[in-house]
Amino acid sequence: MEQRRRHTPSLDFVGRMDQILNRPLTVNTIDSYAEHALNEVIELIESAEDAYSHQPTIAQPTHAAAEDAALHYYGLNDAAEVLDHLSEKDAELRVIDQRIAAVATSHLVMVPPDMQPSGPNRASESTESYKQPKNQARLKTVLFLLANEFKVALDNPDEVMITEGNVGSTMMRQLPYYEVVVPSLNRTILVCDEYGNATYVFDTQKTEQLLQQQNSTEPLYNRTKCELAALITQQPDCGTALRANKHFVTNLIGELTKIKSQWWMAPRANYLDPRRSQTDDYKSIDRAARDLGVNRRVVDYALQCLEEERAGDVITNSRGTLLTREQIALVRQSLTERGYFRLPPTDYHVSYDIARAIGVSHRITTQVIEELKQEQLITGIHCRQKGAKLGKYYSPTEQEIIRQRAIDHGYIVPQAPEGYMTIMEASERLGIRFESVQHNAKKLGIVMKKYRVIEGYRPMFCLSPEQFSQIQHYREKYLNPSVEHKSSSQEG
Repeated sequence: MEQRRRHTPSLDFVGRMDQILNRPLTVNTIDSYAEHALNEVIELIESAEDAYSHQPTIAQPTHAAAEDAALHYYGLNDAAEVLDHLSEKDAELRVIDQRIAAVATSHLVMVPPDMQPSGPNRASESTESYKQPKNQARLKTVLFLLANEFKVALDNPDEVMITEGNVGSTMMRQLPYYEVVVPSLNRTILVCDEYGNATYVFDTQKTEQLLQQQNSTEPLYNRTKCELAALITQQPDCGTALRANKHFVTNLIGELTKIKSQWWMAPRANYLDPRRSQTDDYKSIDRAARDLGVNRRVVDYALQCLEEERAGDVITNSRGTLLTREQIALVRQSLTERGYFRLPPTDYHVSYDIARAIGVSHRITTQVIEELKQEQLITGIHCRQKGAKLGKYYSPTEQEIIRQRAIDHGYIVPQAPEGYMTIMEASERLGIRFESVQHNAKKLGIVMKKYRVIEGYRPMFCLSPEQFSQIQHYREKYLNPSVEHKSSSQEG
């Protein structure tokens, strides 16, 4: 065997390969995303072969053997796998183009133009640089992410419904909006490829509830940008408007997974690297939590609650703790049963809200609720609160039972009658100290009662108009006003 000094494999080829495969997906690059990477990898392999041929190497019997030797020498052993993967992604993008071309067109104009300019808060990108392209493949990007991130079958109308809108002859916009409905994700997306038009992502269920409250039957796609913005302003968690900037992919994934992605987060998906596909059957706890729309602590707790024989062993390696698809499904089932994905029905409230409504402390409300639960008169239901917290919600009927029990125990006091005043109000009217009013009332044998003065606040001791007059007459007749400010202890 020919002896030669083996140089450390150049990191240049490995580094260039990583740069190609880690290129982020954007709306401006998706059309040539896989094709461009495929051509670059082919050129990289040719460069590696050429560089290897100039080394004092052993002659190889065939071109294929020489190619394998070069790739091995430069640390590119998985080049063939990379080429196959990139070819598949390129073909997948071409199929998406065909899917878009076959979308049914509606005669309706989706997201019709506003009658007047919408002002500074309008969800558009008209202030961006003029160098930006006129059209951006946003619909293609949306469909690619649905297929790759969420395993949505784009050719199945039960999994995704796409409708193309129309464009009026007098409109400035030349390209239509599309409506993309994804039942499995509970999302409705309104997207237009023309530059300057925001992409809207709505929570289908929450939006329908909001429209029902407004007694509106108008579909989302028939609303102007101002009207869509008004819906989002009224209930921010029902939807959002996305700009087609460099964070579009990350932000869109975040909206589809119920997680608000931060601007500094790199896109989670690496669509050009085949090594990603090898780990699709496993997900980290953090990734599983993002997909489920909860925080990591919730997933950890769910795993602890699952019997070991049901969940099985949890894999731990250099990437951290990994969960199988089956384990994630068990976690989802457990969280569903416990109410983590259930939204509270209208007029259902937690104990804090009930305490505020009936005018007692939360501690008293908790005591009453526990008493009624033991008597099996109320149960409540677990529903998801803000921030992935779980709360116990009670129906209007149960709220009335709680209120009535609080009345029976004397915890709820009536509203202050007209003319009644608090001790502080009495002190201000008399021009004396708070303590002086209490001292005078005690001196006269006046018994004050508690009343609700301000809704949602604890009851306060109050004086009736007659009791106030007693104190006022007592001070005018028996006390020297000049000594008031010396010391209340000298009174009487």
